[in-house]
Amino acid sequence: MTKPFHGAKLKIERANQHINDLYQQSRKFSNTRPYSISVENNTETGDSFLKISTDQAAPESLLLIVGDVIHNLMCALDFTMNDIEFATQGVRTKHTKFPIYDTRNDLVVACNGGLKKKAPKAIIDFIVDAVQPYKGGRGEPLWSLHALDIEDKHRLLIAKKDVTHIRTIHCKDGRGEDFTVTEWALVHPKISVYPCFGHNNVQVTDKGEASIGIVFGDGMPIYGKAILPTLRDLSHFVSGTINSIEKVFLAARNP
Repeated sequence: MTKPFHGAKLKIERANQHINDLYQQSRKFSNTRPYSISVENNTETGDSFLKISTDQAAPESLLLIVGDVIHNLMCALDFTMNDIEFATQGVRTKHTKFPIYDTRNDLVVACNGGLKKKAPKAIIDFIVDAVQPYKGGRGEPLWSLHALDIEDKHRLLIAKKDVTHIRTIHCKDGRGEDFTVTEWALVHPKISVYPCFGHNNVQVTDKGEASIGIVFGDGMPIYGKAILPTLRDLSHFVSGTINSIEKVFLAARNP
């Protein structure tokens, strides 16, 4: 018979494979240089300034991979509770899931209800007091994961590009003088204009290389967070949570 928590750990491994795939696909997307730079002139000084536009949307294929990561991590948590129920009661019920709620009170109510019949008291106490899977608790990342999973069940997750730096933009001005913008740091989302002091009628001959990330977009539970590092952090958090629950479970079974 498969050992408890084995399936949960396989789901985490699968999530990490999707994260690696997302990293590779994100790099390919960044290499297409999905942004444009336009030139406008200051009507008072005559100097040109550069403006950036990230007008190409993040590929939907990336959002599908993000959804796969989130789903596998949530499955790992639900597998954990199902394995505990089976080891404790000898049955699996299709409605058993890992308890994640908006508030501590909601969590306590749920754990004092049907969940206490499915898991040892040591596990219930550990989830409530140590894991704290609710908004504002130590386990708030699990709450965010759950919220993202709900979003992904109803629509594609919303993401947008985040450009933080552009390097080595080659330009030519109206006098035929070549110059290079070696470093343009954009403070998201306010500053997207670069003044070319002393140069007018500028043309961009090479738009350089940009540092591009994909962040969760408007309406998402963790709006503005960079997707790749967030998913890696969530994977580590879920893995650590399940490992801790496993230790408590084994200690309760073998006092």
